[in-house]
Amino acid sequence: MAGNFQIGLDAFSKGDYAIALREWAMLAEKGDVTAQFSLGLMYKTGQGVEKDDHIAFSWFKLAAEQGYADAQSNLGVMYDKGNGVSMDYMAAIRWYTHAAEQGHVAAHFNLGMMYETGKKIIRNYETAAKWYNLAAEQGSAHAQHNLGSLYKNGNGVPQDYEAAFKWYSLAAEQGDAASQNNLGFMYAEGQGTKQDLNFAYMWWDISASQGDKVALNNLKIFEAEMSSAEMETAQLFSFDYQNVH
Repeated sequence: MAGNFQIGLDAFSKGDYAIALREWAMLAEKGDVTAQFSLGLMYKTGQGVEKDDHIAFSWFKLAAEQGYADAQSNLGVMYDKGNGVSMDYMAAIRWYTHAAEQGHVAAHFNLGMMYETGKKIIRNYETAAKWYNLAAEQGSAHAQHNLGSLYKNGNGVPQDYEAAFKWYSLAAEQGDAASQNNLGFMYAEGQGTKQDLNFAYMWWDISASQGDKVALNNLKIFEAEMSSAEMETAQLFSFDYQNVH
């Protein structure tokens, strides 16, 4: 039997993991890159098989060596975190880079993180900004947030509050709580935008509703300084905005 990827995919979507495993294993053993990656996911997540990072790593590696970007990115994560393989930051960077060169958004973000934090490599904010920008342009909220912070603090890029405001706004609209909190601060201080205390209150309120403790603290401080009329106006503004969005 040769194995049939679509039969495996249909079975997987129905929760019939045994058939999926059978079909994909036959293909994977013959070098089918998509099947190899799919088996890696099954063992990584424990769907239909016992979760096993070592086996997942093996299948991801076979697919990654054939140039499969998702597998390359996942392999980078496994080396980065030491899952299924000994932790190796240089190997993580190598595999992230292979995936990033194919436009893989998660790999762009993870490279940005490694260069920003200086995790076992020399910290380089300029390189971090480059990778974050690539991920941010593809819509990664986490990358948009981190790029916003680099612009706000002038790390690796010229300090630019308007650019920081832009990237925080994009991430905040996607529900990123940290960006929502930072956006509240920028509205409160008039950084990168016109000062607007109603918008400041609104973004802190939205962020705090997601459990962001910094936003909750900012909200409490803000409310203590507001009059009853100002608080009522801000609360109505936040309520109306959230109902529309």
